[in-house]
Amino acid sequence: MAGTDIFFRDVEMVIASFTEADVPRIQQMLSELDQIATDLPKTAARCHSYRARLFSKLGQHGDALAAINRAINLAPKDHSLLISRGRINANGGRHAQAIADFDRALAAEPDSAQALVHRGNTYKSMGDVARARADYLAALNLEPGSQPIKEKLKELGDA
Repeated sequence: MAGTDIFFRDVEMVIASFTEADVPRIQQMLSELDQIATDLPKTAARCHSYRARLFSKLGQHGDALAAINRAINLAPKDHSLLISRGRINANGGRHAQAIADFDRALAAEPDSAQALVHRGNTYKSMGDVARARADYLAALNLEPGSQPIKEKLKELGDA
């Protein structure tokens, strides 16, 4: 399992610092993650979640949605997977689906500042500044010292 943990850290690093030069490595990682999910079923949801994030980096939103849906089917109570699907939907311009995913994540985890911020981002991209502001303020109430959330409010013209 230690080798798998090292591989997962490598995947996280590629996701965090993605450049076009990473595309061949991502293609290999996608295949390896699929194999790990088959060989180690306890890690399958995590593998499919990583696959979704990698497909998103490649701009392959349909494949990303298929992968995150597989992860959600394996771990339906994991609110972070719903947030991931919401982000994929938002990035693909499917705002209503994104909002629904963030709403489901908040139903599962009402104190999720992350879900509130991402839902706020989606509202902002839809031009609904009032709802974006409300979500950012709710997230800031959960994480009062969060500078990134304060920056989101500042972008909306709030001091």
